Amino acid sequence: RLMAFLAQYQLPPVLAMRLRRQYGDAALEKLREDPYLLAGDDCGVAFSVADESAMSMGFQPDSGQRLQAAVSFELSHNENNGHVFLPRGKLVAATAQLLQCAEEGPEQALDALIDRGLVVQERVANVDACYLRRLWEAERTAQVRLEALLGAKPQGRASAAGTVDELERVQGITYAPQQRQAVELAAGENVLILTGGPGTGKTTTVRAIVALFRKMGLEVVLAAPTGRAAKRMGELTGMEAQTVHRLLGMSWNEDARQVTFAKTEKEPLEANAVIVDEMSMVDLSLFAALLRA
Repeated sequence: RLMAFLAQYQLPPVLAMRLRRQYGDAALEKLREDPYLLAGDDCGVAFSVADESAMSMGFQPDSGQRLQAAVSFELSHNENNGHVFLPRGKLVAATAQLLQCAEEGPEQALDALIDRGLVVQERVANVDACYLRRLWEAERTAQVRLEALLGAKPQGRASAAGTVDELERVQGITYAPQQRQAVELAAGENVLILTGGPGTGKTTTVRAIVALFRKMGLEVVLAAPTGRAAKRMGELTGMEAQTVHRLLGMSWNEDARQVTFAKTEKEPLEANAVIVDEMSMVDLSLFAALLRA
């Protein structure tokens, strides 16, 4: 019956399995009540397709379901453009433009989503930032974990100057002042961000940090967001490097329709130091997962 219902609106039958898994025997009734469920993360149907189906079923242009689905769509769409949140004013205006309606409807829909806990509104940098809950939770996780790392006292990492001098002798090079500073900071801090344009010596610095950590007897793991970046990192350091996904043991849970990780706070990474190249390519959800592990 569910498949037949979907077929009326030229929707693929595979959606019936996802809806059934999510809502059980009530799936058909739920879909009739709110066809915009199709545009959620569980089904992944484009908003325009779900909207066309809803209009065919007789839903009104100003229905609450339509307005709330449009607000959620705008947040999801902008996530793909690299935005973790949208300022409330921009979100309401974008939704009104999408639906070709006045802003009053999207305003009310946004408040309803906030009341339902599906959207989180928080004051950030003098704007009312609106997040999808999962992205707000990921950002909060990253914040708490980073603060914990920054607040913890580095364990037994005294001055590394002597070791850096030895590395220079062994490798036959002399580090630039900032490179030397970065290597010494890596030995004495729990979190380090190494940044700079092409040709500024980041790779040489990372090699020195890896060599330093190994001389200190630390277990080091190397990772990067893509397979190509990981391969390049491995070649440059002479150590195995892997993607962040592989490092965390990522898999796809079909029942829950979500990504899961084998490495978490319950089963953390077996390493004293984690070095990630091309970190700016890592999205917030993956970053939070990495910090949890």
